[in-house]
Amino acid sequence: MTLYLGMNRELVIVDLEHPENATTALSGHHIAALAIDPHRPDRLWCGTYGDGLLMSDDRGQTWVQQTDVPESLRSGNVLSVAVSAVEDVMFAGTEPSRLFRSDDGGVTWRELESLQDLPSKSRWSFPPKPETHHVRWITPHPTTAGELVVAIEAGALVQSRDGGTAWQDRQPGSPYDSHTVRIHPETPDRIRSAAGDGYFESNDNGETWQKREDGLRWTYCWGLAIGAGDAEIALMSVAPSAGRGHGHRGNPQAAIYRRQGTGPWQQVSEGLPADDGTTLSVLAADPSKSGSFYALNNRGLYASTNTGITWQQLDIPWKDEYTRHRPAALAVSRS
Repeated sequence: MTLYLGMNRELVIVDLEHPENATTALSGHHIAALAIDPHRPDRLWCGTYGDGLLMSDDRGQTWVQQTDVPESLRSGNVLSVAVSAVEDVMFAGTEPSRLFRSDDGGVTWRELESLQDLPSKSRWSFPPKPETHHVRWITPHPTTAGELVVAIEAGALVQSRDGGTAWQDRQPGSPYDSHTVRIHPETPDRIRSAAGDGYFESNDNGETWQKREDGLRWTYCWGLAIGAGDAEIALMSVAPSAGRGHGHRGNPQAAIYRRQGTGPWQQVSEGLPADDGTTLSVLAADPSKSGSFYALNNRGLYASTNTGITWQQLDIPWKDEYTRHRPAALAVSRS
């Protein structure tokens, strides 16, 4: 099992059998997003700020920059990347908000231009840089080909039923500022969103939405993971505000909450660092081990084997510079 940690200016590669021997790659690259290709297990994709979309075919050891692609993917800001598990199709999203699709494993790409025609676009705006916005998250449906959910930060959570040709715009009551969006294959009609404006769920494939925040102390929501073997276990990282969660002024504060079924959210803390001084965590479920989760923040990499109830810090080399930034991404391989 290998974990890929997208830190501020490099990639950390962790073999869980020997975490103390973690290696680094992509030194100097500002990492924004990571994705493992389920159809080609050795292939890893990395979206960056300023260096476009990068690809590795040897599990992150060496990387190539995409060249024969649209300029946005060659040298722009690629903030999201995803590969469908049910069809050999991948997507990449940029800042400003543009969405690209590849049907040949990333060799060629075409823009899904109809995204630009959505009425909500006039209201898309990223608060720290209000003159722009970006595709923050892409979720291909885990069981139905052609369906995908795309989060624009900030402004809309939109959906397509035909692979990106036509779009359903933001629905009333849906999240405005989604950061992470999950759909579990055991509950294919339930969409869950951790957003800056709270935690949202839809149980009818995005037609209607409800907030489910009972038990949360804070509702600026960021990371979200659903148990690989149990769709009723959810973990989420939250903070009192964007500034505190991301540590923009050097005083981060964030926590991890757990929810089972329709019950209330409950904070989990055993084995995790104190809220004060900790950035928002990127969360991931182990795809091959039921009940196992990983959390990555500025204080370290943490693992849970009991559905997120208790945690243990993994012994990996941890540089001082890691403590000063919220990590961008976390990807977990199946082998």
